[in-house]
Amino acid sequence: MDEENNGFVREKNCSEEEYERLCEENQQRNAPFLQLFREDLVKAELSSKTVKRYVDNADFFLNTYLTYEEIVPMERGFEKALTFLSTWMEYKCLASEAEIRKMGTTLKRFYKAMMEHGLIPEDNFEDLKAYVKMAMMSL
Repeated sequence: MDEENNGFVREKNCSEEEYERLCEENQQRNAPFLQLFREDLVKAELSSKTVKRYVDNADFFLNTYLTYEEIVPMERGFEKALTFLSTWMEYKCLASEAEIRKMGTTLKRFYKAMMEHGLIPEDNFEDLKAYVKMAMMSL
């Protein structure tokens, strides 16, 4: 983990094996965040189907998108939300407008939970909400 940049970054000379190892480490690091999110959703008495969808969406964002070109930690993931929703979901995933809206809702719920547990500052959550709103306006 690169402490100066508050997270992982892919070095230009990093081998594919090393990058895969770093991705696995990041997935392990993200597991407690996803579990905390799951617990919050269950406490909110959401259906098991809804809980699964939210957690699967959050997992996709954290462990697929945030490791696509560089490894970005959860705490900085909010910075990538606009590009993810407005470009990547549409062109890389061929997601429908409804799927993109669901992902935007997931990101807001996930990062709100992280804020409420003191894992990200409120300012980052407010930025995330603004990015999601911008992405939804472009649909």
